[in-house]
Amino acid sequence: MTAQTIRTGIVDNDVWSGRSIGQWLSSTGSFHVTWCCANAAEAIQRAMMPSTAPQLMLVDMALDGVSGASVCRKVRERSGSIVLIGMTAYDCSKYRDDLAAAGAQGIVGKECIPRELPALLGAIMRDGTADPIVFEPAAQAHARLGSAGRPALPSLSERELAALRLADEGMTTAQISQRMGVSANSVSTYLRRAASKLGTVGRAATIRKCRDYDLL
Repeated sequence: MTAQTIRTGIVDNDVWSGRSIGQWLSSTGSFHVTWCCANAAEAIQRAMMPSTAPQLMLVDMALDGVSGASVCRKVRERSGSIVLIGMTAYDCSKYRDDLAAAGAQGIVGKECIPRELPALLGAIMRDGTADPIVFEPAAQAHARLGSAGRPALPSLSERELAALRLADEGMTTAQISQRMGVSANSVSTYLRRAASKLGTVGRAATIRKCRDYDLL
């Protein structure tokens, strides 16, 4: 990560909060917010896809059914370059140790982002971490958490992922077609392509494999 405009991804359980943070970051001219979402699995997938991978990822500590630290760990297992910063509306000290263990580089209170984030990023660019006593640089944390035996994350398209998520909800091809606003043949094509990329046969096996990769 350099001092130039920073490609940034945001995952926040509160959609409006995430959008507000994204708008403020964009208004500074120092950040290019490439995506903002509320779903942990979607954030992990976006972080791992070359076309949407950010340089900086802001991760809410309270996500639906998933901790922010677990999202950071899953990203850090696969990436040694993305800077991970936790954010919370609560006491930062409550999450600091878990975030450090998960390979993040720092944490900031949501209400303090305009005041503290620039200095925090300055420290990360200088030292690799907001606090060397607590946090590790991204590459060092990746070396600790990364697994050489872990399979590469398949690169599924947004349409393929959308179809799979709806299928995981138990929808039929016709229902998915109606929800996505595409033909049933297109839905079948999305699911078939996803299965091919994952090396699976059948919808159920494809969905199980997606869960193994934390895509759903």
